[in-house]
Amino acid sequence: MLTTITAQQIWFPTKNLFLISILLVTIFKNFLSSFSSTDNEDDMSSSVVEQEQQQQQGILNRCPWPFIFFHDIKQAMKDTPTWIVITWAFLKLASKKVVASQ
Repeated sequence: MLTTITAQQIWFPTKNLFLISILLVTIFKNFLSSFSSTDNEDDMSSSVVEQEQQQQQGILNRCPWPFIFFHDIKQAMKDTPTWIVITWAFLKLASKKVVASQ
């Protein structure tokens, strides 16, 4: 008996798209940070000092992620959760188009 396989079964299931988006953003951010650190070795000491100052300030001195969009959009676009959601939405739309085309 022949079993038919739908396009939904071939393409990534929706529940896995979020995990894939987390993985893609993490890899991309690590790639960018390693690429920029090799170019600017003189600025390494200043960036380390800035990172230490940010860690000393603590997380409570900064607005939580979804609420930062109300007053500091530049910082919100630098945050990892923003790019995870953007990547997840792109993958979701892409998977719908792939399923619809088959």
